[in-house]
Amino acid sequence: MPGTDAKIEDGRAHHALQAAQKARKRGESVADDYQSYAKNLPMRIKTNGLGAALAFIRAKDAEAYDLLHDDIESWLHTDQREYLLAGAEGDSLVEQVVSLDSTAYRAATREVLSYLSWLRRFAEGQIDSSG
Repeated sequence: MPGTDAKIEDGRAHHALQAAQKARKRGESVADDYQSYAKNLPMRIKTNGLGAALAFIRAKDAEAYDLLHDDIESWLHTDQREYLLAGAEGDSLVEQVVSLDSTAYRAATREVLSYLSWLRRFAEGQIDSSG
């Protein structure tokens, strides 16, 4: 279906832009941390897996980590991404992700990494230009 990939990318970009703008509004300290965490999270996911990376950021007691977790969760629960967690069990995003079968887990991981690619770009642009 032509244009589907572009539509998906537009959705990721739009959601990520709103997330970066929201982080910027939380103040310079939170915004700077958010930018740093968004930049480093993809490597943590590639090294440790999506479930472990989400558990790590959920366990941290920092507003920027909470925002980042909530933004990822919000993206995965949008109408166009909800299928990724179909059949997942648990109340928290971490529980849902780790309950997925290996194929669904890989698909969710790819989606989060694609989303974070946009989020990193917008966090750098929005937050660096706010000062």
